[in-house]
Amino acid sequence: MCLVGYLKRNKNVTLIILQLPFSHPLTYVEHLIQRLAELQINIDLDSLYSVSIKVLDVAYIRHHEIYLKLFHMITGRWERTPRER
Repeated sequence: MCLVGYLKRNKNVTLIILQLPFSHPLTYVEHLIQRLAELQINIDLDSLYSVSIKVLDVAYIRHHEIYLKLFHMITGRWERTPRER
């Protein structure tokens, strides 16, 4: 998996693609929060972590619905072909 980030410098936008050897979304979240802590960003990290866990829970519980809606947005179809299954 890769993580995509954007940096704004002097009105230019730089796209950064990070290859991180993580396989679980929670690991990504924990890594990002750790990086924010290292950068001393003025954010309540405990609240951010708590909200992130709740978002991951909802995404996991409703992953089929989320996938279906994203599939429809991309393809314009609601049903997958046998080849796509």
